[in-house]
Amino acid sequence: MTGEPVEQRLLGTCAAVAAVVVAGADGVRIHDVAELAPAVRVADAIRDRRVRASRPRAP
Repeated sequence: MTGEPVEQRLLGTCAAVAAVVVAGADGVRIHDVAELAPAVRVADAIRDRRVRASRPRAP
């Protein structure tokens, strides 16, 4: 997609994975687990916060 060599695609992969998690993906398959797991956790927390914020509050 970007034309970058395989060794230089980690940031793009991180952005794509974070985007799909925020959009609602319940699971993703990644190869660079140690590098991407923190981004997945952050994206998941952002999604959870957005979902909670969109729920109507009880009277």
